[in-house]
Amino acid sequence: MAYTAQLGPDSPVVYSQRVCRRDLVLARLQLDPKIAGHLVADPDWLAIMIPLRWDTPYLFNGLLARPFDVFLSSGPDGYATLSERRDNLTLGLRKTMLQNSLKALSAGRDNEAALRDQRPPPRKGSGHRATKPPAGAVERRLCRFSGRRALSPFF
Repeated sequence: MAYTAQLGPDSPVVYSQRVCRRDLVLARLQLDPKIAGHLVADPDWLAIMIPLRWDTPYLFNGLLARPFDVFLSSGPDGYATLSERRDNLTLGLRKTMLQNSLKALSAGRDNEAALRDQRPPPRKGSGHRATKPPAGAVERRLCRFSGRRALSPFF
């Protein structure tokens, strides 16, 4: 279930690109107007939100996004966002499939605690600053990590 409200002037256009499979959803959203949104997914799903670009403060569940933040939402209340002129990537995963995979990779240990709502803190000495990343910086890091080339218009 998703709710959105446009809070400022501008065209209410939202660009969305999605890949949907049985146990995975990958969505990229680009929007200009100031929008508040609240999404409550099925209880067996979790969301990993990666803000790529934003021009004004970007809030995820009340937390101010920092460059290179990654947010995890897996609780029954879903997540809320507020921002303007933003571009974000969301990965939705079926929790049971992810938990089974993690359990198999960790010799049968339960990893449920790792799937709770969170935002990892910056590492000391990481040079983490409260500034907006340059255009394309996050996309380039994701491409290096995945070993894929950036393809327009996705990145």
